[in-house]
Amino acid sequence: MNVSNPTANQIRVAINHELSERGGRAFNLEVDLDLPAKGITAVFGESGSGKTTLLRCIAGLETSSRGEIQVRDAVWQSETDVIPPHQRRVGYVFQESSLFPHLNVKKNIAFGISRSPSLLDSQRYDQIIELMGLAPLLQQYPDQLSGGERQRAAIARALIIEPDLLLMDEPLASLDIKRKQEILPYLESVHEKLDVPIIYVTHSVDEVARLADFSGSAARRQSHRQWRIERSFIGHRASTTTG
Repeated sequence: MNVSNPTANQIRVAINHELSERGGRAFNLEVDLDLPAKGITAVFGESGSGKTTLLRCIAGLETSSRGEIQVRDAVWQSETDVIPPHQRRVGYVFQESSLFPHLNVKKNIAFGISRSPSLLDSQRYDQIIELMGLAPLLQQYPDQLSGGERQRAAIARALIIEPDLLLMDEPLASLDIKRKQEILPYLESVHEKLDVPIIYVTHSVDEVARLADFSGSAARRQSHRQWRIERSFIGHRASTTTG
């Protein structure tokens, strides 16, 4: 596969990834996405359709045998080269916050750049703290926070490194309805005020409708063990993003 040449404002993900399921059966995931390097792209589909695997491949936590991943001008994977995860400027938010229980919120957020403290921009730090509403919580420990507060801290930790791409794997799945409604405005603020593209995996049609500029849906191909993810367009934000 030849690496295409997206402009500085595009993301290219094309992978063909085969995994082994329990029982030795093969599972094949085919992805073909050309995305603008801005806004939120939601990826949705059935459980087991490869959505999380897609994010892991983009982050470099899994490597497909045949793949092409390019974020703006940075080639993360080609036919000949694979950039290791620590060299990919990517933020990752999981279903669970995965905060360190022995660190307070402030230290958890700073952990992402602990090996390169010179990367910390105080102005950006203040902006992220304000966006996520964390100023009153900086000295609190994870066990003192609600689920929504922990997830807001996890999002801040992912954003503090100024990622070229933010991956979010069902970030609201473990929250109850009340906490989901509390955190959605913060995600909308990130979308509106930060210039970072987001790939957002979800099962929730409501989250797609509220947050997404674009979507990629997982569709079966030939058998239940073959899935393909392609981009489609959601037009509800078209007037605000292209006007």
